Amino acid sequence: SKLRVRDADLLRLDVHEVTVTSRLAHHLATIIEHAGEPLRVDCEYNRDRDDVKSLDDENIRPDVVVHCRDSPRNFLIVECKKPPRSPRAHLAVRVDVERLIAMLGGRYWYQCAAYVEVSIDACTVWWGRDELLALLCALP
Repeated sequence: SKLRVRDADLLRLDVHEVTVTSRLAHHLATIIEHAGEPLRVDCEYNRDRDDVKSLDDENIRPDVVVHCRDSPRNFLIVECKKPPRSPRAHLAVRVDVERLIAMLGGRYWYQCAAYVEVSIDACTVWWGRDELLALLCALP
């Protein structure tokens, strides 16, 4: 992936997840803009038009969304993490994956969802409801 190749230094430096996520969004935006799509790529986007984006009465900020701003057209939602190393980190993964699955339906109706785990050695993507459910079942 471009992220692992072009931004390997960030992964080696073990920077914060937000930095890695912003680079992922940059690479996605480059591809989408080159294709001439009207979609936009945003990090930590917490809006649903005039409202704050929420799920089960909790405000949320997905790591990356691909969408048409100020529109109900939501294409892709992404949560990105470095490999979990602790029980607390595994719990954070579980919360993210459950959120992704919920966002495929309901109020926001994203067409696609992906959980991305990135490290210096690999970039693994779980794509769509079936893969996300399988990941959820495999978590400790």
